[in-house]
Amino acid sequence: MIDILLFDSGAKKIINAVTALIIVLDEKGRIIFFNHACELLTGYDFQEVAGRYVWDFLLHPDEIEATKKIFFNLALQKISNTNTNYWVNKQGDSHLISWSNTVIRSAETNELYVVGTGVDISKHSAMADLLSEREAKFKAIFESANDGIIITDRNGKIEQVNFTATKLFGYNLSELHGKNVKILIPEQDHDRHDEYIQKYNKTGQKNILDTGREVIGLRKDKSVFPLYLSLTEVTYDDSGGFVAMIHDLTERNKYLEEIHQAQKMEALGQLTGGLAHDFNNLLTVILGDLEMLHNSVSSREGKELLDDAIMNVDFGAQLIERLLAFGRRQSLSPKIININRLSSVMYNMLRRTIGEDIDIEENFTERIWPVCADPGLVENAILNLVFNARDALPEGGRIILKTENYIADPVKKAVPDLAEGPYVKFSVCDNGTGMSPQVLKRICEPFFTTKAAGSGTGLGLSMVYGFVKQSGGNIHISSELGKGTIVAIYLPKAEDIPAEKNGSAEIKESVMRGQGETILYVEDDPKVRRVNARRLMELGYVVHTAKDGPSALAILEKQGQVDLLFTDIVMPGGMSGKELADFVRKQQPDIKVSLTTGYAEQITSGELGGDNLLKKPYSKQTLARHLQKILDD
Repeated sequence: MIDILLFDSGAKKIINAVTALIIVLDEKGRIIFFNHACELLTGYDFQEVAGRYVWDFLLHPDEIEATKKIFFNLALQKISNTNTNYWVNKQGDSHLISWSNTVIRSAETNELYVVGTGVDISKHSAMADLLSEREAKFKAIFESANDGIIITDRNGKIEQVNFTATKLFGYNLSELHGKNVKILIPEQDHDRHDEYIQKYNKTGQKNILDTGREVIGLRKDKSVFPLYLSLTEVTYDDSGGFVAMIHDLTERNKYLEEIHQAQKMEALGQLTGGLAHDFNNLLTVILGDLEMLHNSVSSREGKELLDDAIMNVDFGAQLIERLLAFGRRQSLSPKIININRLSSVMYNMLRRTIGEDIDIEENFTERIWPVCADPGLVENAILNLVFNARDALPEGGRIILKTENYIADPVKKAVPDLAEGPYVKFSVCDNGTGMSPQVLKRICEPFFTTKAAGSGTGLGLSMVYGFVKQSGGNIHISSELGKGTIVAIYLPKAEDIPAEKNGSAEIKESVMRGQGETILYVEDDPKVRRVNARRLMELGYVVHTAKDGPSALAILEKQGQVDLLFTDIVMPGGMSGKELADFVRKQQPDIKVSLTTGYAEQITSGELGGDNLLKKPYSKQTLARHLQKILDD
């Protein structure tokens, strides 16, 4: 055959027509024959390569020595073999060739020749490499995905599960492989799942395919959790199956619940702030009328009834204050305080009054950071929390007061809605009855209480919540039925410690009456205007009244100089009380000004004059002291 190949021109034409690479080397490795396919691949004509050693120009440098060894072993042993190597063409491109090699002896010359038949497998190799690379990428993506991925056959048998899915459901891979996916579904949903699968396999009806929906997942420990399921059909081999993408909704639902609760509390706070204005005006009128009646009634019984009514007006004002506290719209008097000292004083008092069957302990961190908060409201918060703990211990138990310095971590977010930074944490812990999740969800809502009728208003904890939020902190409550409750309040650390202001001396009753000074009183509510105008006249002032800003300016223009402008803040007519005061001050720089309001937003804005602001409702005596103080300054 070798003689035909080398010396028969007809045979050469046939060999040159085939697409396989055919090369003949002598026993030293020199090229004797080089078919047309080899010429096309390498870019060399046969005349260019004839007699040259194949490894001198066709082989990749890295493969020369290995190829020589294979060749000479083949020639020496006179056997057939296969191998692969890279040929480099004239342009420098590499091609991976798969060779089948045979040793043949010439009948005419008795010389040995090696005949190699090769196939260019570069494209096949590149495809295999590409597939291998894609498979590696797919596996990396599959395993590193943040969402769980489960692949099943058409009957729901699990074939592949990624790491996230095993972590979500608490199984390892071997426990899930080959199992029906129903192992991850609550039992009450098994029949419905089977119905979906059977209906789709029979009819092709896509009830749940290619759509996302929220469902419940079942963990290995039988606990359940919310998840978002997206199910897609895939086709491979002769059958196919389903791919389930699973996103854990636990944190999202928790976050949405917190947002919903915060929005609800904010809406309630806005409602209470708006109602406070109207109620305070009503209480001002009622209190003023009761005071007038009190002066005109001479009987002891009548005065006692009026005293009782006035006391209940005061109670109504306190109720409004509590609602404002919840809505974070109460006026605060913050001071730099050491919560350890304040808590220690409260602890000594509570230890004597809390009850003999309850042990109250303190666990205070040394070198506690200072906080800037209203000390009276801090004391009130401590009392509320301790009394709530006491009520949760009907058969006795233990209450612990605890303080500690706390750094809020923005990553961990152990306390929702708490800004990053340093805080002082004050906790009241008890081992009482605890609360259910349903009660815990509503515990800070105003008027919500678990106590018997008449045993509580349901405003205590809502006041603490409002005060703490208004002070820049937050409250966090954890509880479990039968195990107890921990209520923790977080107040921001005070950075700067200002010097305390000395309070002005109390004005004595004997100097409360006016000395004929002229007051311009501006109030849009006619009933409140009537009551207070009469109060002012009874206190010895000359009074001019106006229903709004423009009316007040008209009176000033006609009347001329007045000693004091006493005006409500929120009024119709296009001019607020603050704007009226600013305008009048420009016309009469020496005029005294007092602002009054029953609207919570003005009380807490901090822009309305400090001591010159009188909050509704107020008694005649309070009004007298307030005005005298301003006139005497």
